[in-house]
Amino acid sequence: MATKSNTYWDRRANQRMAEYHREAEKTIHLVNRAYDKGLKDIEGSIKRILGKYIRDSGLSQAEAIALLNSPLPRAEWEAIKEQYMKVKDPEVRRKLLNILNAPAYSGRISRLVALKADIYIQSKLIMDAEIAQSTTNYLRVTDQAYYRTMFDLQQGLGLAFEFAAIPTKVVEEILRNPWSGEHFSQRVWKNTDYLAEQAAEVITGGWESGISYKQMTDQLAELMEVGKFAASRLIRTESTYMANAAEIESYKEAEIEKYIFIATLDLRTSQTCQDLDGEIFLVSEAKANVNLPAMHPFCRSTTRALIDAGVEFRLQRRARNPITGEAETLPPGMTYKEWRAGLDKQHGADRVAVMEKMTRNRVADRKQYDEFKGVVGEDVGSNLSDFQDLKYTEPDKWAAVKRQVNTFRKIDAGSYSEAYKDRLRDTYRYFKQEGHEFTIHALNRVEGPKTGKGKVNFSLDDVRALLGQPANYRQPGGKLIYYRDGLSAVQALDTGEIVSVVTRAKPRTDWEVI
Repeated sequence: MATKSNTYWDRRANQRMAEYHREAEKTIHLVNRAYDKGLKDIEGSIKRILGKYIRDSGLSQAEAIALLNSPLPRAEWEAIKEQYMKVKDPEVRRKLLNILNAPAYSGRISRLVALKADIYIQSKLIMDAEIAQSTTNYLRVTDQAYYRTMFDLQQGLGLAFEFAAIPTKVVEEILRNPWSGEHFSQRVWKNTDYLAEQAAEVITGGWESGISYKQMTDQLAELMEVGKFAASRLIRTESTYMANAAEIESYKEAEIEKYIFIATLDLRTSQTCQDLDGEIFLVSEAKANVNLPAMHPFCRSTTRALIDAGVEFRLQRRARNPITGEAETLPPGMTYKEWRAGLDKQHGADRVAVMEKMTRNRVADRKQYDEFKGVVGEDVGSNLSDFQDLKYTEPDKWAAVKRQVNTFRKIDAGSYSEAYKDRLRDTYRYFKQEGHEFTIHALNRVEGPKTGKGKVNFSLDDVRALLGQPANYRQPGGKLIYYRDGLSAVQALDTGEIVSVVTRAKPRTDWEVI
């Protein structure tokens, strides 16, 4: 078997990691631009909210404080709030809107409150850009690490063996469980929260102490540099981890049992990585921050496969079963058609076709998943894999999810208060747990005002008890009626949704008893 020296493969492993870090640097550059824009927008907010007073150095501390506490015109406050619509990530946008509609922002808005809110919005616009760019980078790095490592393994073995694409579930798992121990979006949220808090302190403290506008913006610029550093540290470190995690997956695919820890040979290498350099570990026991880089922030270490004599035989003809996820050794000379026919026979042609559809539609489904999640949250699944399983293998549940998305979109578009919208969503989920879907009309009949002629109060528990028993009437046209003790609910036959809830003293004469 033709092989190259260990020194060559150590160097190649470090070269791969250097390539991933160069990709990370491109991402960091784009994120830095978002921080620079955020700084300009905050400076513009100061000028807009404090107006001509930023040029007046003659204000006493008491006058400065009084100005900060003076009311801001409501129209200006609404214009500030509307900036949340610039956020593209639906989850970030929803959280931000909930904060802006909190009781603290429902009454009289002072210039200080408005300024802090505006700064917070700008911090989340930075977050939005950072998450988008980071996610793109992590997906790219994970993909490249897997395939480049496979290419290097083929060179090292002198064999052009076949291998399966990295499964969607594996990529999702790597992104969901990063080196930092929490999803990177949570880290970005915390970092930008801190940035907003410190920026508000710089402005309010500086204003009250009488420093110049130029001094204030200089301090904000320094603060943005701190934010950039935190972002770059997170991106570089997670890129190192995700690349190494993807390389471990390539070792598993090639049935390689062991790997060697490779540290960068320069004077910047940490003592931890120095101590681990050259150590051999089992692929099955690889664990970040224990024996798999990243070992610490800004870690540059990597791994390489330890190839034993039996690997060449195992790699001659292999494929990953798309149903079970297990790697299988195939008979010599087996064609693709023969392999596919075997899958159909073993698992059923319909199931294999579904898996094929999932693979081909991965990009489009990712877009749809993000869109639906932005409307109904994790009711569509906690990850893309769960979403695809739901979409392609559970038609009834998938139809119900689409109806829920449609109902929640109507809630979002309604001219209700945010508190009332939350009540409608909570009520929907309350009855969904009981096996009942509600249209927006039915939700409004349950949660809306029950005063006026002919209207009678009833609670969620009353409706729940009503629906807990079989329907006992049928309307002309076929809709089912649940009616007891003056309370009725109407259910559509085609979708099974509850379309209305009303009170009436007695059943209608045109109802048919079931």
